[in-house]
Amino acid sequence: MRLSSTSLFIALSVLVLLMACAPATEDQIPKTSAESEQLTLEATGALTASRLVSERVATELDLIRTGHPAVASIKALPAWHLQTLLIGFDDPGWAAVQGGTYTAWNALNNVYGVTKIDASYLAPNKVVVLTFAGTYNMPLLAPEYAKLPNVLYAEPNGIVGDGSDVCLSIDGDSHFFIFDAASGDCPAGCTQHTYWGFVVTANSEITELGTWDDSTAAAEPAWLSDPPAPACTKWLGYSRTFGTSGVLSGTVMFWEGDFMPGNPTGTKTPAVRDVFVYEPTSFNAVTNAHEFFDGFYSDIRANLAAVVTSNTDGRFSLRLPAGRYSLFVMEDGLYYANQSDLVTINPVTVTTRATTTVDFDITYRATF
Repeated sequence: MRLSSTSLFIALSVLVLLMACAPATEDQIPKTSAESEQLTLEATGALTASRLVSERVATELDLIRTGHPAVASIKALPAWHLQTLLIGFDDPGWAAVQGGTYTAWNALNNVYGVTKIDASYLAPNKVVVLTFAGTYNMPLLAPEYAKLPNVLYAEPNGIVGDGSDVCLSIDGDSHFFIFDAASGDCPAGCTQHTYWGFVVTANSEITELGTWDDSTAAAEPAWLSDPPAPACTKWLGYSRTFGTSGVLSGTVMFWEGDFMPGNPTGTKTPAVRDVFVYEPTSFNAVTNAHEFFDGFYSDIRANLAAVVTSNTDGRFSLRLPAGRYSLFVMEDGLYYANQSDLVTINPVTVTTRATTTVDFDITYRATF
């Protein structure tokens, strides 16, 4: 059968249209990732990550890592969980949450796509963990929830610790990346860093700016200290955790038995416990669990700063903004702390760029 020129043109046009409408193959679909979304949020300061920027960042990270094997294993370290938010309630609000009658957050939850409301994980603190379907700049989203009735505070679900990191700053059409290979006691705060700098143009041309090891005598290079680098390095682990913070390190010990003078037979055992770090807590901000004072509290009416779990050696370590705090552990569903300065319960002071060491002794089963 012979087709006329008109029929042939129509057939070819249909074929081109079908090819254009065919689903893209996997290697044709622009890719993004949690890492590229995080870097985009940090660099742009927007509530949500621009997909175009995030896709470009993901591509650039792949190109840099492929062309520079020394940084291939270095991943961005989040400053906060991208999909969870902590909401602290007062007593009436918490009762409504527990009873399923708190509705003031319904509109926000619908708009931002809340997929889970967890009122059990941090229940002793009257804190709800919200999980979102998408990723958000949580420091920007938190104030929206903080305005709700009966909400004492809303804050990002911060990530404790330090480690290797990547940061991004955007200057016009150019993307500046700093890769930080960190080592040396990173759970408490890395002490050694090697940095690589790269700039990537809009057409994916990569220029390596250099490498610098902070253990050498060489001065910090301009590409790490001069604009636009500072807009980026404020997110790096060393800057984020060391800037105005310090390390709180300690050991939890469980005392049991006779420690009377003379011939003590009691035992001290390292204890695995959740350690609750609160803003300075006075006796007016707690509820005694028993009629007599024994260091047990059923309720704490202060802002929770952090929670860390001691290991099997009783040890714990975390970074905190410099300042004063109160420490408690959880014992059989009650808060416990047996020290005070007569005003503040179990106070501890964290100093900028220093390590504060504490011993947390659980002594209610010991005699002295």
